[in-house]
This record gives sequence, C-alpha cells and structure tokens, in this order.
Amino acid sequence: MTPYLLLGYSSRLLNGPLNGGGFGNGVFNEWGGAFTYGGGIEVFIARQFALDAAYVQSEGTYTRAQNPDGVGFSLNTSATTTSRVTVGGTWHIGSMAAAPLAPSEDTISAGQTVRLKVGGVTLIGTVIGARRDTVVLQQLVHDTARQAEVPRECIASADLNVPVNSRKAIVMRGAFIGAIGVSLVGVLTSSTQSHAPPQTGESFATYALGGAVLGGVVGAISGEHDSRWQSLRLNQAASAGPVDREAACRSWHPPA
Repeated sequence: MTPYLLLGYSSRLLNGPLNGGGFGNGVFNEWGGAFTYGGGIEVFIARQFALDAAYVQSEGTYTRAQNPDGVGFSLNTSATTTSRVTVGGTWHIGSMAAAPLAPSEDTISAGQTVRLKVGGVTLIGTVIGARRDTVVLQQLVHDTARQAEVPRECIASADLNVPVNSRKAIVMRGAFIGAIGVSLVGVLTSSTQSHAPPQTGESFATYALGGAVLGGVVGAISGEHDSRWQSLRLNQAASAGPVDREAACRSWHPPA
C-alpha cells in the first residue's frame, strides 16, 4: 500500500456548443491556467498493477474566451475550483526493482565486478569462480589478465560494482525530463494564448513527444556512465585456528 501526493500546474479548457446570441453557431471556448493538487493511494495486488483511488483539485482563473466566430477576448472573472475523485487501476510499465537477497545468503557469484579488501590490499576485478573456501578473481593489469585465488577467511569486505547510469537509463531519464519540461512550457503557453488552444490531449501529446525526443538526444550526447559500490555478504570459510588463518593471510599484508 503506497500513498502519494500530487502538485502541479495545469491548463484547463472548457468548450461546448453555442447557438444564437449574435455570435453564430459553433463552439464557445474558455481557457486558463490553474494550480492542481491532491493525493491518493495505491494498493498493489500484483508486482506491477495496483488499485488506485485519488482526489485532485484545481484552482485558477479562466482568463480567455473565444466566440464561435473566432473572436477572442479577455475575461475578468474570479478564480474557480474544479475537483474530481478517480478510482481505477494503475499499471507500472517496465521492470520493477528486484527483491533484496536475504542477509544470510552468500551474494557473491561469477561474472560480478567486485572490490575485495584482503588484509592490507584492495583488489578490483571480475569474479570467475566462487568456491567454498576461495574466491577466484581476474584482474586486467597493463592489458594482461591475471588471476588470484583469495581465501575467503582473509577477505575483510566485499563490494559489488553496480551501474547507475547506463546509456539506456541516461537516454530514458533525459526523455522523461524533456517531456515534463517542454510539456510545462506548453501548458503555460496554452493558458495565456489569444486563440483557443487545441484539445488538451492533442496539445500534451505534441509537447510531450517533442520534449521526450529532445531530452533523449541531449541525454545521449551529454550523459556519462556512472556506477556505485554496494556491499556484498560473503560467507566466511571456517579456519582451523588463528595461527592457520594468520599463516594463510600473511601474504596479503604488505611488509612493514
């Protein structure tokens, strides 16, 4: 169960048929901007689908109008409020975060890029083998691949290299930010223009699509790959005793 809040700026368009009255027959339009706020709650019944109930309210002024004959004029009106309650379903498109592994599980496995602190040495490389008592690590040193068998009992800590900004993620983030930014510009423009704006769906699709393309291109050009280190749990192999452990790990400590 996930509650959420909503705050934004919107463009409202009110139109309908007008017959007679000296203005001819056709569609009469009123439009303007409004601040929108509200909240709701999602109750997940599946991993990506939730039942959704929300209340949304908009407060603003219809500042412009246009007669069926195409003549536009300004309105001197007080603020109006519109509100609605929505109940339905929300489908979260795309992959969802994976559930974390249980703390008791050994989370190191072959193929991972890891950072191991072994005695007084820090090793960064790719795991090519995770055995019961050792971890086999492959490092690239001066274009030469080197392998090291690291006793588990000598590893003080293990961290996993997790990509944060993959190329796909950068482009998607840029497209999302671009769509939101350009859509906001479109909303501000639509609420103050002198002629009746297009239907809200058409206007939003135009601005959002254009902004998504622009933001995606900017993200692809300017984005950089990034990553972070995430701690891994590593099951330690039991040693015969402190003396044996010291002997096994002595080579990993630099000489004093």
